[in-house]
Amino acid sequence: MTTTMFLAQLIGFVFFVTGFSMIAKRKMILHIFEDLLKNRAISYLLGVAELILGYLIFTNHHLWGGITEIVISILGISMMLEALMYIFFSKRTLEKMFKAFTNRDLYYTMAILYFLLGGYLFGTGIGLF
Repeated sequence: MTTTMFLAQLIGFVFFVTGFSMIAKRKMILHIFEDLLKNRAISYLLGVAELILGYLIFTNHHLWGGITEIVISILGISMMLEALMYIFFSKRTLEKMFKAFTNRDLYYTMAILYFLLGGYLFGTGIGLF
């Protein structure tokens, strides 16, 4: 199994489940965001973990050939950028960012995008597409 297919399966599965949970459990997810903002240590540790994962993806998968390779490479870079926000942004700035998710339309748009991207990546990773 190639690195691309492994990452497509892994990231795809996580995004698919995350997107579905966001669609099915909006109130719970919003409470999780609130808890994340209340405890700066948790948001910092999340940033460190995401930085590690994003860096591993970026350094081991900087491929730009096919669409799946491009998507995975962009996700690795995006994870590192998001991680830096969790690590360096103030609590107030993070609160402003997360406030956008209280907008129902934006929230469900993001949830559906996670769900569809996850389905695409997972399906590609297991050979459906």
